[in-house]
Amino acid sequence: MDKELLLNIFKIPSQTTEEEQMAFFIKEYLKEKNIDFIQDGAGNIYNISYPGKPLLSAHMDTVQDSIDAKLTGFIKIKQGIIGGYGVIGGDDKCGIYIILELLKYEKFNFLFTVEEESGGLGSSYFVKQEELIDIPYGLVLDRKGNSDIICARNNYGVSELEEALLELGKTFSYSSASGTFSDADNLNSLLSCANLSVGYYNAHTKNEYVNIYDLEDATEFVSHIVKNLKQNFAIPIKRKYNMFDSRLIYSKDKFDDDITSYEDLFCCDLCGAQSGQMVYLNFLKAFSCEDCLTIIKEEVDEKFFKINKIDADYYNLEEEIRNAW
Repeated sequence: MDKELLLNIFKIPSQTTEEEQMAFFIKEYLKEKNIDFIQDGAGNIYNISYPGKPLLSAHMDTVQDSIDAKLTGFIKIKQGIIGGYGVIGGDDKCGIYIILELLKYEKFNFLFTVEEESGGLGSSYFVKQEELIDIPYGLVLDRKGNSDIICARNNYGVSELEEALLELGKTFSYSSASGTFSDADNLNSLLSCANLSVGYYNAHTKNEYVNIYDLEDATEFVSHIVKNLKQNFAIPIKRKYNMFDSRLIYSKDKFDDDITSYEDLFCCDLCGAQSGQMVYLNFLKAFSCEDCLTIIKEEVDEKFFKINKIDADYYNLEEEIRNAW
């Protein structure tokens, strides 16, 4: 593991819509390695000139706020953990690291997007401007944890791609999962995709951290895929999800509880996941999967934190952080 490269990435503030410093770092790195790239009108950085090679994608922005951005200098690696104060941006600096690290040894197509955290605006722009010719599949490196392959369940890719990734992932203990929004929701209009775990935890919260051993395993897994999976996969058929799909019809008025558990009855109204525990959110009038519910709670907690903290806290925390790290 290149810890110097890793820390250099994590010490760059990259709030959504303010990705310039991260983009500059990536471009300088690519120039140093003599790797060609294009930067489009939205700010995405990419190279899609390698036929027969997969596309690896990560996003440059984070949900860091102004305080988090000021404190990136305190981010350190300690006892196998990357940590600091607040949102450190493992979502998705882990994905950026994997791509830049593998580009030292492998040739493949790559894409670094802007404004994923604003609803995938960068990848939405990209898919409207580009065609992906002779690129067999895509890997979006933007999932929490250490074991998830999000593919067919989210309609990111066809079942054949998921099965191939599961076979390759046995050694690394990866398994099928469903999840929330990622750039794969846009890229799947051009090619079959999967979103893979890359070792960050508690994303979008003030206690976010990265397990560097999980990140290292993810890097090895992605390298293993790039080297061994050469097959072309079909573009998944776009499906529009809603809770009144033909499998089962219920009236929303039937459910009075704030949270009621169901198994495999509905698609998540937020991310379209078809499996996993589903809960009915009475206030939102929607069925949602556990992943979406977790993100909602984390974002509510984060907003509460921002409302009840002032920028002056930054100065009070400096000494505490120095002592902790």
